[in-house]
Amino acid sequence: APGEPPQYYLHGLNAVHLKKHGWYLMDARGEREDLHADFTPPVEALPYAPAKPGEATLPEIWPEPLPVVVDALTRYKTIEELAANLPDVELMARK
Repeated sequence: APGEPPQYYLHGLNAVHLKKHGWYLMDARGEREDLHADFTPPVEALPYAPAKPGEATLPEIWPEPLPVVVDALTRYKTIEELAANLPDVELMARK
């Protein structure tokens, strides 16, 4: 609706710790003809880059799923209920 802030989706990426490079983010959704997620350490090759105001790749690496995500996935019994109640998180200030 006009005047309301845009809605974004919280999506989990995979992170692996590479001995030579440290934490490395990957997107397990796979590839399409127009999207590429190559494994090219130390440069991350995520197929979706934040491009609009308010979009961000969060700087934290969490070893467990966020409780707000687990709660939403267990609380809502249909995809329609989940879609109407998608969780979000506050962006942390970047240093």
